[in-house]
Parts: sequence; structure tokens; C-alpha cells
Amino acid sequence: MVKNIHKQIQRSFILKFINTLFGTRQELQITFFISVILGILYTFQIWEQIAILIIFGMILPCFYIIGLYRLIKLRYQKRQDISKFMRFMVSQTGHIVFMIIDCSISLTLGILVIEHVLDYGIIRFLLTILFPAIYIMGIHILLNEETYSQDTDNHDNNEAI
Repeated sequence: MVKNIHKQIQRSFILKFINTLFGTRQELQITFFISVILGILYTFQIWEQIAILIIFGMILPCFYIIGLYRLIKLRYQKRQDISKFMRFMVSQTGHIVFMIIDCSISLTLGILVIEHVLDYGIIRFLLTILFPAIYIMGIHILLNEETYSQDTDNHDNNEAI
């Protein structure tokens, strides 16, 4: 299964892009640091460039969302021990529906901030710091699920001794 996922990552532009940004812990830290710093600068209106919101609060999160849902689908589509909701989520229809809803929320909130309808600090924080951070961590964990599960297994074995 792991080999199949890595083959899929090499074939898909979005997944290659995501793997390049978050594949290793160092890449994750650099991407996360840049995202959070620019998000803080925009959220607290220290550097009020709409480009920061558009890139780090709208465009990149949509790439993250697409990559996250693609990884979820790759990881769980063949498993039998998942709930009905998760089974729907990894189906072709459910996969697309959830991506569209998630991207629409981010884009709509971003447009409302640009148009000064919802230009509040909390919305800017959600768009440029919190949502991207959640997506980044989710992607990193899915990309490195084997590593984290091995660490957990080793930790459990060490406690047993």
C-alpha cells in the first residue's frame, strides 16, 4: 500500500507539490514557519498586503485541501474497517463534494475579508494561520503515517519493558 501511495504522489502535480512542501520534518518546519509569520503579520495588520491573504489564506489552502483529501482517499479507499461516513468521504462523489465545500468556505471568507465585509482579526487569523496550520499538520501526518505509527509502536514496546 505504501508503494502505491508513493507512486500516486509521483504522478500527481498537487501531491508532488504537497510532498515537496511537507515531506520531511525540516520542509514542514520551514513551510509552517513562513506561513505562520506571514499570517501573524497580516492578522495583526503589521503588513497589510492583500497578496498575503490571497496566497497564504486562499490559494495555498485550496492546494492544501485538495492534497489533503487526495491523501485521505489514497490512504483509506481500500480499507474495510472504516465508518460509513469515511467510506462516503473516500468515494469519488464524496471526495469531490468535501473538497468543493472546504475550498468554497476558504475562498468565500477570503473574498469577504478583501471586500471588508468580514474584515475582523479573528477571520484573518482563521484564514492565514489556523486553517493553513491544520491542513499542513494533517498533510504531514498523512504523508508520514508509517513513521508516526512506528514511533508509537516503539514507544508502546519501550513502556512494556
